[in-house]
Amino acid sequence: MILQEVGPRGQERLGAARVAVVGTGTAAERVVAYLAAAGVGWIAADPELHAAVDRAQPDLTIAPVEEAERGLLDAVVLTAASVAAASALATAWRRRVPSTHWIAGGRAGALPPCPVCAAAAATPAAA
Repeated sequence: MILQEVGPRGQERLGAARVAVVGTGTAAERVVAYLAAAGVGWIAADPELHAAVDRAQPDLTIAPVEEAERGLLDAVVLTAASVAAASALATAWRRRVPSTHWIAGGRAGALPPCPVCAAAAATPAAA
């Protein structure tokens, strides 16, 4: 068992999960590495991110992100330099994936419903 606190049933669900990581850079590399280490069974990502995964991990399939566009996904993680860029990426994915998350400009969270809301979410709260 990889994560004892998740339990056997949770680990089975992680092993069966299909996640796409859209984007490149340090954030995307870390997301891919953490998903693989947690035991996610199928990850689609840009080929330059494949090196972030230990190839000796059992029961892991890592595929090009193009394959995610044709397959059924449980989640997609969008990485971008800005919230606006993450919102633009989300437009096509949001209709097909039940769980869409973003990492942009050093912030992370569930993707707000529109670019205006995304920009508002990225604005620091007044002190």
